[in-house]
Amino acid sequence: MDGFRVKLFGRVLLAAFVTTVGLASAGETEKASRVEFFVYLNGDNDLIQVDKAGRVFNQADREFELWSSIAERSPKGTEFHLYYDGNAALDGNLFRGTLMRRYRDQVLLEESIFSETDSADPKWLEELLSKGSSSSLKILVLWGHGNGWRSVPTYDFSEPEKDFSYVSLAERLKPYKLDLVVFDACALAYMEVLTAYKDVTSAMIATQFQMPVEGIRYHGLPATLEKTLSGVGSEALNKRELIRELYQVFKRDTDQSQRESGLRAPIVLYELEALEGFRLMFNEAVHFFRATVTDLDAWRSVAENSYPRTRGAVLDHTDVADVRAFAARLSRDFGFDTQALLTSYRALSYQGYGSIQFYLPELPYSGAVPVSGHGWETLLENWRLPNHRGDS
Repeated sequence: MDGFRVKLFGRVLLAAFVTTVGLASAGETEKASRVEFFVYLNGDNDLIQVDKAGRVFNQADREFELWSSIAERSPKGTEFHLYYDGNAALDGNLFRGTLMRRYRDQVLLEESIFSETDSADPKWLEELLSKGSSSSLKILVLWGHGNGWRSVPTYDFSEPEKDFSYVSLAERLKPYKLDLVVFDACALAYMEVLTAYKDVTSAMIATQFQMPVEGIRYHGLPATLEKTLSGVGSEALNKRELIRELYQVFKRDTDQSQRESGLRAPIVLYELEALEGFRLMFNEAVHFFRATVTDLDAWRSVAENSYPRTRGAVLDHTDVADVRAFAARLSRDFGFDTQALLTSYRALSYQGYGSIQFYLPELPYSGAVPVSGHGWETLLENWRLPNHRGDS
């Protein structure tokens, strides 16, 4: 066995150990007495549809009505906190300002009405999260546009020059001890996003694809909560089991909706306790790539052909690669052993489903200057484990 394989085998064992310890400790402590949803509807945007009568409406209106209905139909033991900032430019808009509602056990306890607010200002999200319970399973749903690690325009008429960054937002969310973050938005199943949220939440639901305007569907949520909470009795809820059950319901409802619309964007549950082990193996693949692929044409070939195998509408960026496709290309063309990488991914993704994307420039240099900002070296440092630099 050559030196590289010996080192790789040792790192496989290390990755497995990191993952096992994280999952075991999480399973021992993750209990809750209630379930809380915090739904942030950043609806001051261009996510619109046209009904059969030709009327233009903001999809956020439908989402706000849906979540209000879910809150009113969900069983005792649940709380829902809703923030809705709509698009005041649409004549058919439900409301021209901003609404914040708080439900507990089907009852609307509080409704706050504001004039136009800036959805990109984190203070509104922090206000939404401010009344969470310390003993609950906390789920944050972020609805709006998404575009990987990049900032997205807010389309906000009160602050039109601002951008909204999910990655930058992560640091502000750490104090709230979230259990699940649901990105009801396009293309946020990215390595950079998972890395940003690893200390924010224990689990994350997202897609790497462009979503239909309807986004994730939640029709089965009230019935699932009713079944789960009625069977718990005086015992505490197992957070991990409930998160997995909710994900399967969201996935079922979303898959059905997408079959009807014809636009496929599978959603994936990532259990972030396993992220450290996966990042270790991912860095090995990156290290192999940089050490082996020194020819610019070969580099470009890998970058241009690492597209997802799963059928879906991918945002067309030349600086994005799919992890599975990237590994397959390295294996086929350069002899890279993908076993450790794929095994660690199966621990990260519930049931080993789906994939993730990451930043990979078409060329390592632009005009003989290393890519800067959200560039190759910056993101590599972001991915690396403490005291690990991917060196031989």
